[in-house]
Amino acid sequence: MFKGGALFPAMTSLFLLGWLVFLPICRPALADESLPVLPTNWFITSSVAALPALRGLVPRHSDVVFSTRFKRENAVATAKKFGATRVEWVYASINDSEYLRSLKDSIGWVGGALNANVQTPKDEGVALDFDGNQLIAPWMRAWGSKWVTTTNPLARIRLIDWASSYVKVGVDSIQFDDPLLQLQSSDWGGDFSSATLSGFREFLQRYPDKEKLASLGIHDLNSFNYKEYLHKVHGIRNNADYLRSYRSLSTTPLWNQYLKESINSFFTELRHHLDNTASRHIPLSMNLTMIDRPSDLSQQFFLTKHVDYIIAETPIKDAADMHVRAATLRALGLGYIPSPVPSSIAEGRRFISTFYALGANPLVPWDVFVYKGANVEPARYFGKFEEFGDLYRFVRRYPQLFDGWEATPAVGVVIPIDKYRENETMTLVRKLVSNRVPFAFVLTGGSEIKYTLDEQKLRHFGVTMTPNPDNDFSKVDLDKLHSIKNVKMGSTKMSETAIASLSPFFQTENSDKLTLIPRGHENQNRRNELVIHVIAEREQINDAKMFCMRSFGIKSSVLSGKQPKRMTWYGVDTVPQEVKWDKVPQGFKIKLPSCGAWGIIHMELTN
Repeated sequence: MFKGGALFPAMTSLFLLGWLVFLPICRPALADESLPVLPTNWFITSSVAALPALRGLVPRHSDVVFSTRFKRENAVATAKKFGATRVEWVYASINDSEYLRSLKDSIGWVGGALNANVQTPKDEGVALDFDGNQLIAPWMRAWGSKWVTTTNPLARIRLIDWASSYVKVGVDSIQFDDPLLQLQSSDWGGDFSSATLSGFREFLQRYPDKEKLASLGIHDLNSFNYKEYLHKVHGIRNNADYLRSYRSLSTTPLWNQYLKESINSFFTELRHHLDNTASRHIPLSMNLTMIDRPSDLSQQFFLTKHVDYIIAETPIKDAADMHVRAATLRALGLGYIPSPVPSSIAEGRRFISTFYALGANPLVPWDVFVYKGANVEPARYFGKFEEFGDLYRFVRRYPQLFDGWEATPAVGVVIPIDKYRENETMTLVRKLVSNRVPFAFVLTGGSEIKYTLDEQKLRHFGVTMTPNPDNDFSKVDLDKLHSIKNVKMGSTKMSETAIASLSPFFQTENSDKLTLIPRGHENQNRRNELVIHVIAEREQINDAKMFCMRSFGIKSSVLSGKQPKRMTWYGVDTVPQEVKWDKVPQGFKIKLPSCGAWGIIHMELTN
């Protein structure tokens, strides 16, 4: 909807970055007997090596991503004002290429956009509900834009032709909105078009377990019609009946498996066509709003193998939610461009600074879809430069503090993605985030896309932990986990004190209300450098006549015997300044020279 590479290599362990600490994994029986501690020889920047490689052509960490969904006269000027280096998610018709060329000439990178509402002659290829009515997504009813199904050859051709028109113009990337296509139409009673029904019959003819089909009452596969079957076997007479029964029907898993297969087939064809037409790799992104947790239970998870990065409409919630989202995408090796709709300026500013600090590229909040309910025309949100511009300009002013820097998780949180436990995981994450413990997710298991643990990468964490019990893991995974010294199983009951001991930071008298996010350099020759993002919960206007009282401490125990040689403060609203620190029993107390909304300390360490 108008809301907002390489494919997966062999699936090895993947890590999601956020604010979790590495805890030792032990059996539940040991949970109260042994508490994890950071090893005395653990060096905070060494954990960069625990992270998976980013795959595909992802944005640089210092990129400012702008989007104008539609042609707007002030788009170029506004994008330049924000310091945009990329313009993504731009809709243009097959016969309207000048606007895209003007954006590319002005900004340098431009990305086109596709969606499930491509127009077809005589509406051929439009998805139908059980009653035969054409389907329109609830958020598109005010516009009357009809939903297509890629089981229909003409709809596939029209989408690929649309993509080809972008390639001919010279776009650098393509975003696909509403990529669930016919699978998403199931929520509204679809898709019962002739193409989808015919495709399902062919799917069942290929299905290897014919005994299972017979047990479901599916016999004559030469003339099988799913709609007629549902009426005869399950008594479904109309769309209302179908919507009431859909999720509980014994055939729905097979139906969904077929729909996923048809969507995978389309995106494989689209990927192949794009690269062949352009004679180069065209990065493909999607609006995967549901990839917000390390779980393959998400309806969109199967699509992650097709994308280079994700541009997704992202609700603004609390700090833990932001950390989990960023960590999930980083564990998948995907770039992340979250698109916000701020309810307040302060909320939007925290969103932008926090996601940049976590390695994402928050989209400039301009020309953003705002859903107002079915049958009501959606609104557009246009953030002003005076509200958010200084944050984006800060990133562009100091790209050397963003590009090449990665998360330094103290804790690796191992998640079997097909056994994800929301309550236990979020309980752990909230404790980690509130106690300033940087973490990364480590993925294993999976029902469709498989992940395995990499013992060598796990050893780079200070501590490894999991909110899951032993029986959620395979024997192979358990053996790997228990071969590591610092591991803790079933860790959600750990006390706040135990969690806080895993933080690389210590509290000072003026460090409340500060979010601290450390990052290390991916270049091993620069492992003696550290940057720390400092984000204030409440902004304080800087006044040269006022003395900033903010401070925080970094533990000497996470520096592996090294000590600061030089520290420099880069603030949103100040020039670079020297940072002073004091040696104290716990480590080094750092005094901030200014009290702006967001700043970065660049720390150089020496033996």
